[in-house]
Amino acid sequence: MESKRESFYALVIARKRGFWTTDVCTAYFPRRLLMSSNANKAEQFLYAFSGIFLIALKRPKVLILGTSTKIVTFYAFLRKIGLLKKLKIITDKQYIPEKEVRYIDKIIVYSPGEIEQYSDDLKNKFIFLHYPSKTELVSVKKNKISAEYIFCGGSNMRDHKSFLEAIIDLPVRAVLVTDKPLSSKAPSNCKVFGRLPLDEYISIMADSLFVVVPLFQSKLPHGHCDISSALSLGKPVITTRGASADSYIEEGLTQKIFLTMSMQKKFLVYAIT
Repeated sequence: MESKRESFYALVIARKRGFWTTDVCTAYFPRRLLMSSNANKAEQFLYAFSGIFLIALKRPKVLILGTSTKIVTFYAFLRKIGLLKKLKIITDKQYIPEKEVRYIDKIIVYSPGEIEQYSDDLKNKFIFLHYPSKTELVSVKKNKISAEYIFCGGSNMRDHKSFLEAIIDLPVRAVLVTDKPLSSKAPSNCKVFGRLPLDEYISIMADSLFVVVPLFQSKLPHGHCDISSALSLGKPVITTRGASADSYIEEGLTQKIFLTMSMQKKFLVYAIT
């Protein structure tokens, strides 16, 4: 009986994507409720109630909540009304309102600037970790894109417009991977892909000359996944100064990253040459 309790130490409720679908996750967190990657509100609530059933039946000690919008709110409310007091709730959901933060035990953030958005009495709820590279979660393979190219990817708070303007007439091809609609047409030297499987996304990044991560300036976390993955692949990175990526750079030690105040052609030309 004790061994069964130990094997169900933690319950994960998350979307079926990224780390949660890997063998590494299965080894550490065998008990998971994984909803579809684009779960609507009805599906999220269904999984939230399924979680309650499992918690009541198996009594895990830790509940880990992924970035599903409504589920963190749901469990924070249960805590507020006096339920689940013996359960430790952990999440890496971003932008949680203060009224909900009070009822979560630990919140993982990937930028120290996010912690500064909260009252002093709540800051002990947060723990800052550098966003891990996703390269170790996939098998990097040779992609089918011929010729040399620079890589730009991602959707969250990305300044793709400035990137596309900067690469016009550059003597090199570019590849842009994003599921975010573009506000302007890509130039002829840029090939655009929509959402891709993680292994294909990382493989295209791995074969590039260097990686550009154009960010809108904000203290809230964005861009970390691409930066950490690119550096782990040994790729030079151009990204935006004043965004939340600054905390990933140790001045004088991180040799392969260039910080710019804006995405301008001169920085891309410099990186190529």
